[in-house]
Amino acid sequence: MRTILCALCAATIVGLAAPSHAQNINLLGSGSLKPGKTQEEADAEAQRNRDYRDTMKKLPDQGGKRDPWGNMRGGGTADADSKAKKKAGTQ
Repeated sequence: MRTILCALCAATIVGLAAPSHAQNINLLGSGSLKPGKTQEEADAEAQRNRDYRDTMKKLPDQGGKRDPWGNMRGGGTADADSKAKKKAGTQ
């Protein structure tokens, strides 16, 4: 009975450890999981990166003026509302 219990415990430990090792199995037998890039792919990626940087340089700088929630407020932005309250309080 003790032998069966030990075998069952060992099988449980091995069974719990198996899923963590299964993630690293390479069935194709190559040394690397990612194939290397060809020269054409590397050149195409470099061109995409240059185009992206050039496009980003052409965009105007927003400088913190962008308010993505501005249209969710009723009657304007928070700055306009606070100015209106100040103006109403002084009159």
